[in-house]
Amino acid sequence: MSEPQLPVLRFGLRQLFWWVTGLCLLLGALVAVPFGLPPLALLLAVSVVVLHVLSTAIGHRLGAHAQERRAWESKFDPDERPPGRLPVSVPAVPERRSPLHGRDQPLRRMRVCLTVGAVLGGLLGLVALSVTIGDRTTVVGILVGAASTAVVGGWVAFVGASAWSIFQQGWRDAVAEHGRDRPQHRDVS
Repeated sequence: MSEPQLPVLRFGLRQLFWWVTGLCLLLGALVAVPFGLPPLALLLAVSVVVLHVLSTAIGHRLGAHAQERRAWESKFDPDERPPGRLPVSVPAVPERRSPLHGRDQPLRRMRVCLTVGAVLGGLLGLVALSVTIGDRTTVVGILVGAASTAVVGGWVAFVGASAWSIFQQGWRDAVAEHGRDRPQHRDVS
């Protein structure tokens, strides 16, 4: 059995056709939209979607390759290993993975964080809009602006809570690994 190779970028005429079609539609939409911020917003939105889909596809391909590679490496006995292809020591016991690797662990208290972030964002938006442009707009305009800032507040709370949770779990894992790696010193006196 041969060594699995890294996946290369392969595409057929169908993919090329859809890529060129999408690019032509995007360029046509950019020309049709009046000059200013709308074309930039459209270009940004399309770029975010395309890059997200592309990164997901590449990530899935590389993940599948990593699994194929592990399966291929596990078939070799340490003494029959092809020279220069495998690590010198293949562990008999699979490595313990970090809990950060799993996808099924929901963040605790996420709903509370989102609610608090949205309420604070909405209140800050309501106060800021009332003070700055309250005399030039209607109550409905201020409420729509406050709803927008509530969404932004919820998003900031989500990003902050997620980052904090990942940092905490990483810190706990690092401290636990450090404790396992340090040799136990005994006082022999």
